Amino acid sequence: MFCKYCGTSMPDSVKFCPSCGKPSGVQAGSPGGTPKKPGGPMVHPSGVKPYAPAQTGTAGLGMGGKSYNIGNYIFWAGCVMTLVSVFLPYLSASALGIGGSMSLMDSMKLVKQFSPESAGYIMIFIIICVVAAIGLAAANIFRLNMVSVAGSAFFMVFVLCVNKAVSENLSQVSSYTSAANHLLSAFDVNVDVGVKYEIGHTLLLLGSTVMLISSIAAFIICIVRKRTA
Repeated sequence: MFCKYCGTSMPDSVKFCPSCGKPSGVQAGSPGGTPKKPGGPMVHPSGVKPYAPAQTGTAGLGMGGKSYNIGNYIFWAGCVMTLVSVFLPYLSASALGIGGSMSLMDSMKLVKQFSPESAGYIMIFIIICVVAAIGLAAANIFRLNMVSVAGSAFFMVFVLCVNKAVSENLSQVSSYTSAANHLLSAFDVNVDVGVKYEIGHTLLLLGSTVMLISSIAAFIICIVRKRTA
């Protein structure tokens, strides 16, 4: 036989190569010859696919997912929109030709001078928006897709409820303004009070909607990948 390391010819019963000194692979008591190759990988009973232990994980539920999908990336975009909306103009008001816009932060400072209790509600709303955006973004980093779906659903319902309450208050302001204009029309005085939503309000609704839809999409994509793997 020949040495598998240096190729030197040697007797079949030699345990070490006389040229390089490396073992020939012949075991004690064996008749000699080249050693057998190690056995191949285990296969399924069908003999088609190589056997591999079942991988454990919770793809679609947590860290078991292999990678992020498009739903995860869009979800982060929704979180950013929600966070930024807190600092952008949320409402604009005008009266007697004078007006301006204010963010949620500005409105909290303004309302605090007249009604500390109402300012406290605005502060709670701001805190919930910030915590939801940052907290759910962190959950999405760890692929806790079920947490993202549930949190986004609750957050969107909360935003819609607050939006409904604000809209009702704005409707009351509009009715009071119309009545005042009607009473003062005889004196050629027009109060002309107007309140409307700004980009911050639109971005908050859009961000919460994107968060909910993309979290559901990310969860579904993870489940499909897990089943087709």
